Amino acid sequence: MRKILLSAVLLTSLFASCKKEDAPVTEDPIPKDRVFFTLDGGSMRNYTMLQLDDKQRVDYYIIADLDKNYYFRQDPIFDADGRMTGMNTNSEADPSALLKTATFAYNSNNKLIIINHISPTTWNRLSYDSLAYNGEGKLSAIYHSKPNNDVTPQFAFYSKETMVWDSKSNIIARHILPFSGDTEGKDTISTAAYTYDDAINFMIKPADLFVMDLNNGITWLSANNPLTQVTRYPSGDSVVTISNLYTYDKGNYPDSVFRTRKATQGGAEVYNNTNKFAIKYKILDK
Repeated sequence: MRKILLSAVLLTSLFASCKKEDAPVTEDPIPKDRVFFTLDGGSMRNYTMLQLDDKQRVDYYIIADLDKNYYFRQDPIFDADGRMTGMNTNSEADPSALLKTATFAYNSNNKLIIINHISPTTWNRLSYDSLAYNGEGKLSAIYHSKPNNDVTPQFAFYSKETMVWDSKSNIIARHILPFSGDTEGKDTISTAAYTYDDAINFMIKPADLFVMDLNNGITWLSANNPLTQVTRYPSGDSVVTISNLYTYDKGNYPDSVFRTRKATQGGAEVYNNTNKFAIKYKILDK
């Protein structure tokens, strides 16, 4: 899977000066309209952070693991109609280092249909993703392209993702297939199956947040929180299983998650790791 604006997966001193009114609120009375703020693995060393602007749009989104010297920030660009039209990114805790790395295009129904990945120095297109929707307006497929030569780049699709939705508005499967010309390959690259709880997805707002991480963030489009993700890679006889065990607050929102990632190859376990993250929210202005 190619790196996204947004491969994470699935985020401190920079934020020590946050305004007091930006502090997360989780006590009674139970807030009815809230948005995700942070996913904290401990002392804001391994964290995800979402900040909104005064129009309740994504101001910036950060994934960081400071113990591994990893930091990635994304700042969307919006047009006068409030549509996300581009993305500035950087890998330093310094907003002045932001560079444009993507532009977006929409259809007549204001559905995002193209993500252009561009050079931050020349703004030339490096590749693009094409998004398709079903009759209910839900994301049904993503086509990934790459240049077919280095001299006068022409782009061709090399893989296709298809999403399967259930009656509860959850993505329950994602299939990745090779693509050549106008033809889908028959051999599956990977297949992921998902299960969910019955609580409101803590990453479902804002609705366009998933573009920050098309790989790990695809389940942010679902109505509920993913409990398990089992991804099978037939060619390597490998399976990656992610399990999420949540605790919930009085409003039935997740307030912590124990996340276990396990990998097997040829039936033998090659990786197993569990992390705990605290989930915090901010109240949306009415």
